This record gives sequence, C-alpha cells and structure tokens, in this order.
Amino acid sequence: MDKTELEALYNWAQIKPSTNQVNLASCCVMPPELVEYAQENGIQLLTHNDPQEILTGMRRGWTLHYVVRYTNLMKLRGVIKSKGYLMRALRDVRGKRAF
Repeated sequence: MDKTELEALYNWAQIKPSTNQVNLASCCVMPPELVEYAQENGIQLLTHNDPQEILTGMRRGWTLHYVVRYTNLMKLRGVIKSKGYLMRALRDVRGKRAF
C-alpha cells in the first residue's frame, strides 16, 4: 500500500495495522512519506516481489472477487512460519451464481 491507502486503512480500522508490505516491482526505494507515516504510527514496513497479477487466465464462467496474500511471522524472530494466498471466486452455473 502507498501512504494514502495505508493512512485510509489506519484511520478506518478499529484494530490498527502493524505491518505494511510494499511491492519491490513498484519501487526500489521506500517513499519517504510512507516511511515517515509508518514510523509515526508504529507500522513496520516489509517488502515483497510478488507479481501484480497472481491469478491469470481464469477459466470461463468464473469471476474472481479477491486474492489476499498472507505471511505469518514468528514474533521478534523474523522467521516465516507460513505464507500463502486466500481467494474468493464465484462460478456462473446456467445463469446462477454458485460458490
């Protein structure tokens, strides 16, 4: 997320975000305004290089609603416990939507 998106999420959320992942494909240096905002609000900035398009070529009849990437880190160790993706897609079945 960029600074504007992170700030909007932070102001909206009841449980405040503690980390924000920035895609290295979009920048090679963290934007100074993002770094400053994160420091002011105790948000850790992390980087990743996942492709922008995670799912390509959805089969006919399917509608992708969202894809979420998660990483579970061991607190204070920086060790990845698990990571993966969650997604939701709906399939059209003869004019009706099915899960």
